[in-house]
Amino acid sequence: MRRVVITGMGVICGNGSSVAETWQSLCTDEARRCSITPDRYFDVDAFAEACSTREGLIRTVCGSPLTIEDLGRRVGIKGAARVKRFDRHQYFALLAAEEALKDASLIEHTSSDRFGCIVGTGDGGLHESYVATVDLLKGKGLGPFSNLRELPNIFAGILAQRFRLRGPNHVHCTACAASAHAMQHAADIIKLERADLVLTGGAEAVITPFAIASFSAQNALSNYSKPYQLDRRGFLMGEGAAVLVFEALDHALRRGARIYAEVLGYGATADGDPASLITDLGLEGGRTATQLALATAQRTAADVDYVNTHGTGTLVGDRVEINGITQWAGGIARKLPVSSTKSYTGHLLGAAAALEAILCVKMIDEQSILPTRGLTEANLDPTCSGVFHVMGERLQRALNVVVSNSFGFGGTNASMVFARYPLSS
Repeated sequence: MRRVVITGMGVICGNGSSVAETWQSLCTDEARRCSITPDRYFDVDAFAEACSTREGLIRTVCGSPLTIEDLGRRVGIKGAARVKRFDRHQYFALLAAEEALKDASLIEHTSSDRFGCIVGTGDGGLHESYVATVDLLKGKGLGPFSNLRELPNIFAGILAQRFRLRGPNHVHCTACAASAHAMQHAADIIKLERADLVLTGGAEAVITPFAIASFSAQNALSNYSKPYQLDRRGFLMGEGAAVLVFEALDHALRRGARIYAEVLGYGATADGDPASLITDLGLEGGRTATQLALATAQRTAADVDYVNTHGTGTLVGDRVEINGITQWAGGIARKLPVSSTKSYTGHLLGAAAALEAILCVKMIDEQSILPTRGLTEANLDPTCSGVFHVMGERLQRALNVVVSNSFGFGGTNASMVFARYPLSS
């Protein structure tokens, strides 16, 4: 089987509009948060009852400061067409993909027939669904681009069209594991020699009344991101896109590409438990996904230098994930560094795994581990103990092999194993 490496990365999210800006924000411990306001999202006070949880009204998100007009301007669309052409998540995807391709020196590529696009999203054009519904209720008609802004598969087609990608084109829609499954599919495509390069990752923009209200009804949302803390109450909603260039190692070497890291292994499972809630993380499925990932990477728990957890800040999910890690890690669990970068970025749902993959690659490159922001020994939930939680400052540590977990509603699980390239012995 061909080996798969990462040769380009692009990001836009609440923490920054590029990989460099986002990484710098996290390294300086910035908590970039914004309010849900009518000018950017919607009037949350008009939906106060629906958008409230046990902690009160959900007013805060980790959103990009860029408006639709700003995004359209950056993409190069002129005039009023900026608002009508693409949905917010599609604009995010275009900008992150352009950065990734430029980073990989592939923006002017000549590999169209061997260049695929496999991406993921949780809710696709939920933002457009809200905008269109408001117009319909006012008696207005819809424009010809409305369903193209809403359909979850369209952004892969937009990327393929804009960047001349004529290889396999797919969109995964598996909730918060979507971009992890997309990355796994992308790696498979390359290993099976159906493409030499694949643009992969995810995009999400769901800060809408439906998303905030529905997650609030489940008491899954919070105004704060506090993974593993005693007073955690749910996840902070984020938005954005993260895109990577996956490339066959032989192809990357032939063209002299910069190689950031290797995609060493991956695993995917379903909980398949009739007795569990469809929204709750299952112990068996999450643990097995990581065990499968390590097996395909031909590594054991002893080889793992760090785990980037799914770590959303939900009461059940955090505890179950840590319990699963202690089981597959066994005797080394208490020495195994773990952290949740969602403590900085909030939860990007279908784009979360791709963003966390990029952060894992940056940590490998910098040989340092980002902590779980805000976590201390005093506020650590004892039911989430049993591992080495990285707290406070970044931890300087030799990183060769890292695991990144992603789990989604529906009992869907994915784990990725990334490695330093070349992998030191």
